[in-house]
Parts: sequence; structure tokens; C-alpha cells
Amino acid sequence: MARQLIQSQEITITSGTTTAAINLDNRVLVGVQTPTGIASTTMKVLASSSATGTFNAVYDGLGQYGAVGNVTFTIAASKQIIIPPQITAGVMVCKLAFGSSETAKTYTIYTREIE
Repeated sequence: MARQLIQSQEITITSGTTTAAINLDNRVLVGVQTPTGIASTTMKVLASSSATGTFNAVYDGLGQYGAVGNVTFTIAASKQIIIPPQITAGVMVCKLAFGSSETAKTYTIYTREIE
């Protein structure tokens, strides 16, 4: 059976601005499918070394993915957000943080195996 390089997983925000911790298990985050009816227009990736650790925004010190600073994605409802794999390379556990509070929204994340 062939390996599945890209995998999808549903994550739900019951209430608030951040998802639960996502263990990347030697994978990188490469995409997020947004649901209909979201209030947020921005999304950040937060990173930690463990699910119970402190989560900090992923920072781009070179400005490769926009301006120097926290990596922020512009998002909209019902869109596929492409995330360059280098952004979460080296991240063990992440959360997605949204610019507005969301209630009962399910997102699909896509991860890719690190070879």
C-alpha cells in the first residue's frame, strides 16, 4: 500500500479564537480549509514543544512570507489556505489562532509527511 504523503484532519473551535493543540508527528502543516460563515479575516500559527507548553506565534525574522514579524495569513470563508511547509518545519505541536472569536466552526487541516 502506498504511503499517504498528504493527510487531512478536522479540527473544531467550540468557542474562542484558538484551536486545540495539533500534534504534527513529524509532519508539516501545508493547508487549511476554512468553513462557511467565519468571522475571522486573519489566522496565525502558534507553536510549542508540547501540547501542554506555552504557545507562541511563529515568527519570520527574514520577511520571507510577508513583513518581518509574526506569520499571519489573510483568510475568508470557504477557502483553501496554502501554507508553505517551511513555516512549520521544526514545529512539534501547533494551534491555529484566528483574529475573531468563532463558535462551533470546523476547519480541515492538511499535513505533509517529512521525508
